[in-house]
Amino acid sequence: MPREDARDALAYVPPPLIAAGVQATARVIGLGLALLAERSSRNSRDQQAVAEFRAYKFGKEGDDPEGKIDLKGVPVLTPADVKQACRAFDKVQKYTDEAAKIVNDRELKENKYLSATQYGTAVHQALKEIIVALNMDPTKNLNPYNLRAEISFAKTIEEVPYGKKDSIRIDVHEPHRPSTLCVYDIKTGNETRNIVSPARAAEFAMHTFEGGYTSLFVTEVRSRVRTNQPF
Repeated sequence: MPREDARDALAYVPPPLIAAGVQATARVIGLGLALLAERSSRNSRDQQAVAEFRAYKFGKEGDDPEGKIDLKGVPVLTPADVKQACRAFDKVQKYTDEAAKIVNDRELKENKYLSATQYGTAVHQALKEIIVALNMDPTKNLNPYNLRAEISFAKTIEEVPYGKKDSIRIDVHEPHRPSTLCVYDIKTGNETRNIVSPARAAEFAMHTFEGGYTSLFVTEVRSRVRTNQPF
């Protein structure tokens, strides 16, 4: 059953601080992410839903980005096909599973079990620490895909500390220069966190424009490690 009717993604007004050009394209982003949420419910080791967008005509710095974003499609691909565009797909899955195992082991060691919300937060934090650690020794090139995790943006799109009130979070993103951005939406357990909010859709649109990307791919990565609790 769809998590949200794709038509609902069009029935909102983006935040007023978002430029007019981005407001229009955010509606397209919202539609694509609504379709992605529905099709991701059937993800498996053999198939993966991906939302693919194309961006055109970028404005100059300081101007409204007088461009547009088109939804190219939300295909269900093989993992090999996903990796043609998003090279770090396997790595992000691996790090997500490692993060879940860290939290599971901590629960068992401390004999203290988290709620579903607490568990998801703990896994995201553990994943962030794993990815940050990849950059600790640049001489070893442990992060060749330039992955970044738990990036939160205020409604003005100014980067802010993780977890700040009213901020918008991108779980993990992989800039594939010169033109492609891959966004990995991390989930745990049976979590069905809605990624189609007006603010989130507008943030995707503005981040794409400001980064100068012409291709945007979004896909879900769900931990494959069984939780200690039947969430």
